[in-house]
Amino acid sequence: MAALVVHGWISVQSHAPSLFADLTGLAETTLALVLLLGVARRAGYLFGIVYTLLVWSVGEGFGGPYVSGSTDVGTGIILAILFAALYVTAPSAARERLSLDRALITRWAWWKHLAEPHAADRR
Repeated sequence: MAALVVHGWISVQSHAPSLFADLTGLAETTLALVLLLGVARRAGYLFGIVYTLLVWSVGEGFGGPYVSGSTDVGTGIILAILFAALYVTAPSAARERLSLDRALITRWAWWKHLAEPHAADRR
């Protein structure tokens, strides 16, 4: 199964490898801005979960090698769990003093849908 996924991605990206390299750089820069500035946290944390699971499945081969005694699961799954924990435990933007989301919500009300991880905080 893992080999099928990896070979499938290799055949997809072989047509435009520089495009995939640029998209990877853009994705990682976006995640860095979400974490450092606290901007669009809800969308950013969900994107982080999807992106790191994609890296874990394709780039790390689901944490292989598959030999007896191997204990390394890879970093992608750990990062996905971290983003999930951030999504679940993130405070609302009103209580988050150092988040850029707090300033953006006061300026644009629709920004709450990108910023607030919990539906109760978006009311």
